[in-house]
Amino acid sequence: MTSSTTSKMPAIQARLHISLAERTIDSMVEMKNTPGKVGIALCGGGSRAMSAGLGQLRGLAHLRPKGAAADGPPLLGLTKGMSVVSGGAWLTAPFTFLPEDVSDQAYLGTYVEDPGRLIRRRRPMYPIEETLDQLPEGYAGGGIGSPRFTVVGLALQAVLLKRFAKVATHRLWQTMIGLNILKPYGLYRKNKDFEPSSTFSLDSVSHRRELLELNPKLADYPVHLVTVGESRIRRPFWICNTSMFVNEPEANGEQLVPVQSTPLYTGILSRPDAVDANGKKVGGGAVASFAFSSDLLGTGDSMARVETPRLFSLSDIVGLSSVAYASGLEQKIDEWRNDHVPLAEVLMERDADVEAWFEEHFESKLPEALKNLLHKPKLREFLRKSGIGEKVGLKIDADLHAAIEEIQNFIPEEMYWPVATDDPRLHGKEGKGEKGDAGVEKAPVATRFADGGNLENTGVASLLTYSDIHRIIAFVNSPTLMKTVDVGVLSPADSEGKSQEIPDTRILIDSQISVLFGYRAHLEGVGYRLYADTDPADIPAAERPFQVNQVFPSGDFPELMRGLWAASHGLQRPALFEQTLETVDNETFGIRGGRKVRVLWYYLDKTQDWLDRLSDNVRGLLNEKGYENFPCFPTNQGLDATQINLLAHLTSWCVADPSNRAAFQRMYEA
Repeated sequence: MTSSTTSKMPAIQARLHISLAERTIDSMVEMKNTPGKVGIALCGGGSRAMSAGLGQLRGLAHLRPKGAAADGPPLLGLTKGMSVVSGGAWLTAPFTFLPEDVSDQAYLGTYVEDPGRLIRRRRPMYPIEETLDQLPEGYAGGGIGSPRFTVVGLALQAVLLKRFAKVATHRLWQTMIGLNILKPYGLYRKNKDFEPSSTFSLDSVSHRRELLELNPKLADYPVHLVTVGESRIRRPFWICNTSMFVNEPEANGEQLVPVQSTPLYTGILSRPDAVDANGKKVGGGAVASFAFSSDLLGTGDSMARVETPRLFSLSDIVGLSSVAYASGLEQKIDEWRNDHVPLAEVLMERDADVEAWFEEHFESKLPEALKNLLHKPKLREFLRKSGIGEKVGLKIDADLHAAIEEIQNFIPEEMYWPVATDDPRLHGKEGKGEKGDAGVEKAPVATRFADGGNLENTGVASLLTYSDIHRIIAFVNSPTLMKTVDVGVLSPADSEGKSQEIPDTRILIDSQISVLFGYRAHLEGVGYRLYADTDPADIPAAERPFQVNQVFPSGDFPELMRGLWAASHGLQRPALFEQTLETVDNETFGIRGGRKVRVLWYYLDKTQDWLDRLSDNVRGLLNEKGYENFPCFPTNQGLDATQINLLAHLTSWCVADPSNRAAFQRMYEA
């Protein structure tokens, strides 16, 4: 694990946010005119989740409440909170902090009422919003629609960042998120070492009260504030979710606990029975977001005194929320580690773009070591003719080889300290570490973090921690298409350990929903079985974190499955189903049981009604390579402009078309 770094700025003061029995958004930010007290949950899932979420926010930005004036605030602007994970974070971080020179419409795109007007390629006299192969300036799909944002493109960036900027491996993913997702909107500032050099806050008042008045020496430190303005949609309170590795007394190996990051605070708000990498009991609250990932010096009067080389940034939290996407990059770099020829071929195929990328981000000319590798026409011709059938003894720059060797995994690490603990540092006693066996000061070590979706991928659980969220729109943009299966949901086991199949539940839906009701993912020949009825030894390590995700009664799961399937009419219509659910106690997330909430579930599906409205030419796309799984693209599949736009147009229509909109408008009725 990485040790604490040497401070490059004076010790700073930061406000603590101790967890209370009841937490509300209203207690932190003034959110007038939120009929229904609605929270939006945007799930993870890489480029698919971002593209589908783009359409869903576009639809909510187009819709007004039933009977409201056309120039009144849209449903999106009447939303109280928005909880996001991974690909949902890629979409909403720029939207929440969008700069003045990018309009909301430019970012979200324009709603197209008639899918039949969509065209495959740009033509004169056709508006840009109806053209599928275009990603206009400022549009949300621009970052993920580039060849740079594919497994190969990102793996190549990782190698170059390691080789020429010496970026620490545990920071590579966050750096690439900064460069590709945030920098186009001015939301990623970096120093010469590619460390982020800006932070974020709610508004000018919070920035002054939380940061500047406590730390006047940081007056010139750049900060990104939540977007406001008369021409702007009011932003919901932003909750970005990641997770942290911990050790639990009764657990078999490491577990995960949820970490929330908002414009005001970042931390573990619940009080799980677990300890961090330093053996400290985690949870109990959060610290002002700018001071997260710091060395604690001491506390007093709800304030902390910390050391940190820099302030916590948007690239940090958005990267932490989405790091699972980097698993495909690791596999590609492993391939290059074992065989340099494919890497050399990629460098030469992309020589012009690599040179442009380097000069754009390093703000300098291409180094000779890289230039010599990129510009080898004879070798390129040989590789082209041979088809890589015979491996070539290619000598890659030794430092580039060393960079590849160093990139073994992308697991992020951050300095974490708990807000509520018996640590003496939290009772006024200053000191950076504790004494080891020899009486020598022992510096704290970093704790490893995981993708938010490695624990809870829908974002629903985090919304339930706020008691003034009464209704939830859960956009589940899954890679799993609904279909019928051989065995359905199993009832709770009786005293003899036997379960019965519940009728009319032979439907496959993604496990990110089933775990919220205490059920494991569907197993062929077995069905859906409760975690409570499963021997812990039979649960794979990757699945163990999901055991703690139950927030709703298991008895309500069959109703949801039947409701989604019936609503879709066999994938003909949008899968929309509303339930009134009662929460169950959940210590890991800090959710109090017995609270009733209305949940409108939207499950991504084919929606044949929409497909039938496309022109024959556009519908023909679905027979081409890359569209086999539309709209449920695999999470690690890079998407081009046409794929992004087609998916976003589908999901916006499923929200805003007159045949669908009433379900969403009902959620915003007072």
